[in-house]
Amino acid sequence: MDSTHLITLLSTELAPVKRLRPPLLRALTWLGTVAVFLAVVVWVNGMRPDFDLQMQKTRFVAELAAILLTGIAAALAAFKAAVPGTPRWVFLTPVPPLLLWLALLGQGCLDDMAQDKFTWGISTHCLGQIGWTALVSGLPMLLMLRRATPLERAPLAVLAGLASAALAAFAMSLYHGYDTSVIVLISHGLSIGALVAGFGVIGPAVLKRRLVLRSEATR
Repeated sequence: MDSTHLITLLSTELAPVKRLRPPLLRALTWLGTVAVFLAVVVWVNGMRPDFDLQMQKTRFVAELAAILLTGIAAALAAFKAAVPGTPRWVFLTPVPPLLLWLALLGQGCLDDMAQDKFTWGISTHCLGQIGWTALVSGLPMLLMLRRATPLERAPLAVLAGLASAALAAFAMSLYHGYDTSVIVLISHGLSIGALVAGFGVIGPAVLKRRLVLRSEATR
């Protein structure tokens, strides 16, 4: 195909493309929708019996804030990074709140040890709840990101998995209680790690768009 014919096809054969809304607006749309979905999940399960007592503890409030900020930061970074040409440092913006959350959980584990409350365990209920709620919110996010035709698909899919898993873990902390911090660390860590890995594996295939150029009969 010569260049003149290609230019003719590009100017006459391709369907008009609707411009995407700004990344921040798209991220807020997703976050708002997920907030409603998770609010329904919390309402159906009911708030944890000791919620008022836990909210009086500075570390518990700080943990909730850190995991919520992790989810929000990952979502904002994902929609921003989906636009080709975005600086690579944007992918790292959820790391500080994630590290803060892990540090707070680590401090909780040390406190439990000092009080002889250190108990190993895994909450299977936690694994299942975080898993399905994150999938319900994360897969639509991948489809939204796909429209921007991203180039860095694997890191972007990881951000999507982290955002949806962190927000699901935040919601679960509102209606499901735990005995010790180590149970939270292991159960939430396994859930979030598995989801991030899963999104990193299957996400690039979902994010891949096939750009088809309609041409006349082969010449």
